[in-house]
Amino acid sequence: MNVTPEPAQFVVRTDRIGANLHVAVAGELDIATLPELMDAVAAARDEMLEHVVIDLREVAFLDSMSIEYLLRLNATVAETGAELVLVRGSRAVNRLFEVMELGRVLTVVDELPDYVTRS
Repeated sequence: MNVTPEPAQFVVRTDRIGANLHVAVAGELDIATLPELMDAVAAARDEMLEHVVIDLREVAFLDSMSIEYLLRLNATVAETGAELVLVRGSRAVNRLFEVMELGRVLTVVDELPDYVTRS
């Protein structure tokens, strides 16, 4: 008997650190869960932000609608003078970023930037 593991629960956590927003995402980011991320980001964003950091380290899967959202969010955040920064996710997510060459249009980093960590 084959048993397929249940996908991890989807969780979005936002944390404002000064002029920076840290959005930690865990689970599968797809058409079913994307609205939760969109709502969390919309509720936490304002014109005074310098950086919006989307932490994908705990994301196991990312669909095309989620990528489209990240590209649109990048443009929207840039219009306010802020920067969208993505922290690399799982091997599958990273592979998708590489194949689509998203690093050419999005700021993608390996580790959480110091400005969104609390000492």
